[in-house]
Amino acid sequence: MSKIFGFLKLIRIKNLLIIALLQILIKYTLINIYLESYQLDNLLFFIYLITLLFVVAGGYIINDIFDVNTDQINKKNIINNTISIKNAKNSYVIMNFLTIIGTIYLVIKTNNIISIFIFLFFIISLYKYSQVFKKQFLIGNIQVAFLTAFSIVNLILLDLLNENNQNDYSKQIIVKIILIYTLFSFITTLVREIIKDIEDIE
Repeated sequence: MSKIFGFLKLIRIKNLLIIALLQILIKYTLINIYLESYQLDNLLFFIYLITLLFVVAGGYIINDIFDVNTDQINKKNIINNTISIKNAKNSYVIMNFLTIIGTIYLVIKTNNIISIFIFLFFIISLYKYSQVFKKQFLIGNIQVAFLTAFSIVNLILLDLLNENNQNDYSKQIIVKIILIYTLFSFITTLVREIIKDIEDIE
């Protein structure tokens, strides 16, 4: 049981639930209600959502793998405490494998090849952040904020792009609202990441 709770903590289950809730709210209180045409039906949206959660969870795992020594100083270490580094690496591989499977399914069903580039971008960016960029002043903070905001823009790219809505004006309004959420997400995430770095300065 401790390993299960340790794994849930490793993938930041609370953060994943917040991401899922935000995506669901945008999808079902904006896009589906006010637009007559969109690309992701309920099943495809579910596949998209869990694919997004898999890639984000993988990002949290690889971040903790690279942060093993730092976490021993700043906070309770999950890896090598409740979860071995070997299991953490295996979990990272599994998360990315499931991300690729979900992406392939989306491409086949939507005929929207942009999904491949989006999720590959996430995988590579999260790895490079954990390995290199988070050690660089402000660059890592901006990258995390950008990726967080980009996860919201995904719904525009995958659900509305190449989709002809009868009411184009409504589509423009929805896109603008989503972009406002995106900007707010970028700013708040950037501030949060800077505060986290200040707290972990030792």
